[in-house]
Amino acid sequence: MPSTIAVFGGSFDPPGEHHRVIAAEIAMHFDDIVIVPSGPRPDKPRTWPIDPQHRAIMMSMAFRDIPNLAFDFSDMTEECFTRTFDLDTRFKDRGERWHVVGSDLVEGGRRQESQVHSWYRGREIWYNFNIAVVARPGYPLDAADLPPRSRIFGCSRQASSSDIRRRITAGQSITGLVNPQVEEFIKQRHLYGARS
Repeated sequence: MPSTIAVFGGSFDPPGEHHRVIAAEIAMHFDDIVIVPSGPRPDKPRTWPIDPQHRAIMMSMAFRDIPNLAFDFSDMTEECFTRTFDLDTRFKDRGERWHVVGSDLVEGGRRQESQVHSWYRGREIWYNFNIAVVARPGYPLDAADLPPRSRIFGCSRQASSSDIRRRITAGQSITGLVNPQVEEFIKQRHLYGARS
C-alpha cells in the first residue's frame, strides 16, 4: 500500500493555534504531513513583510511535537508561489498526495463556482486530486459541494492569520490565538506592527 502524504499549504503569516489544531488532526490520518508556507502572492499583498527566517522560526515553534510533520520552505526562501497543481508534481514521488483546504474554498462546488475552480487548472484539481477538506466554523459543508475525491476533517478553532495580524496592529491581545512562544517572538521583534 502506498504511503500517504498531506500537503498543507498556506501563508501561516503568522501561524495560529487554529493551524496547529488542523495539522495535528490531519497528522493522525496520514503517514506524513508537509507544511508549505507560501512565498509572495500577487493576489494577496502583504502589509507587513516578514523576514523568511522569522517566519520559519515561528512555524517551528507553532508546529513542534506533531509527529511525521516536515516543512518545505522553498517558496518562502525563493520568494515565489507554487500553485497547488505544481505542488502535486513536486511531491509525486512521496506517495498518494492529499491537499488540505478549508471548507470555504469548496463552497459553491456543485455549481463549479468554488475558489478551487478558479485556481490554475482548477477543474483538473477538483476532479482528479485528493482533497482533505477541513470544516471551518462559519462555512458549513454540503455534500453536493465536495470534490469527488475528498475526505472531511473537523476544526473547532475559528481564526485566521489576517485576523491575528489585525489584532496585533490594533494593539489587541492575541493570547490563545497563537502559541505563547510565537506571541513572545512577535512582541520582541515588533512584527506586524506589534507594540512593546
